[in-house]
Amino acid sequence: MNISEEYNDTTTMINVLSNMAAICGNLHDYSSAIEYIYRAIGLAEKMETATGQSVMFYNLAMFCYHQKNLEQALIESQKAIEHAEKDNDLPIIGVCLRLNSLIYSQQNKLDEALDYINRTIEISQRLNLTEPLLDAKHSLCEIYRQKGLYSEALDIAYEILEMGKSRT
Repeated sequence: MNISEEYNDTTTMINVLSNMAAICGNLHDYSSAIEYIYRAIGLAEKMETATGQSVMFYNLAMFCYHQKNLEQALIESQKAIEHAEKDNDLPIIGVCLRLNSLIYSQQNKLDEALDYINRTIEISQRLNLTEPLLDAKHSLCEIYRQKGLYSEALDIAYEILEMGKSRT
């Protein structure tokens, strides 16, 4: 990082801080990860041409989620969605919507969770993203189970099974 500071290379500093945040996150040191990603976001916000802020805010939301700070995770996820909408980054929007669904599911706000996961499924299908679609279907199955809609959950479970068979 000293080289970047010496040459005033903000882009490299953002990348280094983001990588440090990711490494700390992998080590489950979420406090340090949050500190690094906030620094990266702060630098990116100063740059008029900065891109990738949606990913940084999504990562921040995930770090907050892992710390069980669900309200802050929702706030950061919404910021990620706003940046992703500006960049027309539908995959990031999809993962943020899924995260929101997981959070609402944990808060037992199942109608909200269902709304977010259905939007995730729509994006995954539109973009033909198999893995995110499977993940979203698993979440949908769990939400239906939590709501006591066992028949619907079973239907989704069979759908997931068929999707898995077609991948092999």
